[in-house]
Amino acid sequence: MQRWVTMGLVVGVMAATSIAYAATPPVSAPANQVVYKKKTVIDLTGVVIEGQLTKPEGAYVVNRRVSEFSTLIKLRKNFLPELSASADLL
Repeated sequence: MQRWVTMGLVVGVMAATSIAYAATPPVSAPANQVVYKKKTVIDLTGVVIEGQLTKPEGAYVVNRRVSEFSTLIKLRKNFLPELSASADLL
């Protein structure tokens, strides 16, 4: 009998500690968020900007002609000599 009580007590404690409750969000959640302005204005009226204009080096290829090469495959219509030679090898 004592064994059943001990076993029930252990199962009850394990069941009670295995329940996980969801954390409620903190009340001050909006204070932790970053709020951005919808419009940013940068005033450069009193600023003098000096520098050099750098262009990319090299040439642009706008319209390339398609290269045309002659075919290296020779099409034949008659394979009879090779066929008769392969029959002699059998």
